[in-house]
Amino acid sequence: MELNQPHNSESSGTLLNAFSPNSFVDEDAGGLRDKYREGLSLDEELIKIETSVTNSPGRRVQPQAAPHKHGPLPVTLEIETENGEHFALQSKSFTVVQGVNGDLSFSNEGQPEAWAASVVVNPNKVRMDIRFKVSYLGLSAEDALVITRFSQALSEGGTFRIIGKILNTDIDIPIVTGSIPAGGYPGPEERWIKTIERLALIESKTGVRITIPEAEITVDDLRNIANTAHVLKTGHATYNAEPWTSVSNREQASAALESFANGEPVQMALHYDEQEVVILGARVPLGPVTLFCDRSVITEEDIKTLRSDIESKTPDAQFTIRYTPLENCPIEARYIKWLPEDEAAVLRTYPMFQKKPGDMPTSNSGEPKAGATAVDETTANDLAAKAEEPLMTEDEFERYLVAKGIIAPVPSPADEDADDDDWEPVMVTGKPLSEMVIEERR
Repeated sequence: MELNQPHNSESSGTLLNAFSPNSFVDEDAGGLRDKYREGLSLDEELIKIETSVTNSPGRRVQPQAAPHKHGPLPVTLEIETENGEHFALQSKSFTVVQGVNGDLSFSNEGQPEAWAASVVVNPNKVRMDIRFKVSYLGLSAEDALVITRFSQALSEGGTFRIIGKILNTDIDIPIVTGSIPAGGYPGPEERWIKTIERLALIESKTGVRITIPEAEITVDDLRNIANTAHVLKTGHATYNAEPWTSVSNREQASAALESFANGEPVQMALHYDEQEVVILGARVPLGPVTLFCDRSVITEEDIKTLRSDIESKTPDAQFTIRYTPLENCPIEARYIKWLPEDEAAVLRTYPMFQKKPGDMPTSNSGEPKAGATAVDETTANDLAAKAEEPLMTEDEFERYLVAKGIIAPVPSPADEDADDDDWEPVMVTGKPLSEMVIEERR
């Protein structure tokens, strides 16, 4: 949809409980409702993989009287897929045991880590058994994504390596290499892969840590995550058309009554300086949002209520105005912080981004920001006039602040320099000032 300047009115009061990412119109093929009919459980059982060893310690291992145990040691598990991609997990808590039958075991089970692996290598039989388990609970989205991609690579199969370090160095050395067949490990389900990729995107773009919860990730959570990630990638969202409520001052309420009293649909542009969503308990800021609705009305019943409120309430009262979009008229949202630069540049020319001094920020979180007042609601002619007005110069802004009594008049540089030619230094006697300062410090 190509957005034009709103033709009829702009409203920037406080938006109450009308829009959230869960009400976005999903743009993915199939729709979120089809894909996310059920929530997502993160329980993952211990998986065992049997595979062949292609490179072992290099000689046939002889039985011995007692097992030898080493560790904890730093070990890296690496999987290289058929297309050459490498995925790895690192741990400093591996124990290595050489058994009496010549088996070598590598394990970090029982350690306080999000994943646990136990690898038993039998060089004599050229076989390797891998046990792998993951617990995502309490991880950040970024850490969970690393483990998810490793698990996904295991399921695709490829070359598996156990990599250690040469003693007292940081030099890596392959210890065991094996071949894992595709499908030998089931791996994470596709919904989880998509979800964790979206969570990591949200986390990286907003800087807000998102922690994987103990509870099941619900259907609403999945929709919320998917649509929020879409906003951060594109700066666009389409909301389902539903009535919304704005809290406005008397001037705004009177302007709304005048614009909507004849019952004709009006094009609306609503701007809010901040929108937040809650993702798995974390508050995620999306920044400013501008909402466009091509055809909205105030119903006859709501007009009567608004007129009655204007006649009966005190001048400083707040007025609740209910706007109703017409059927089949979706609401287009633009998030300027996440838009491509060319689209953002166009949006910055709109009146809501050219506020004059004294305009105060509002929020759509359900309550006005501290000390905030709503921006004036205007008709189409007012919007056009504001769009043509140039922004204040620095001198004009200074004069505005002086006129409001916010600052005192500041002498111009020309007045300050007028007497520079007559200036002479004052002659003083006695010790130099520098010596006096040194003596006082002693």
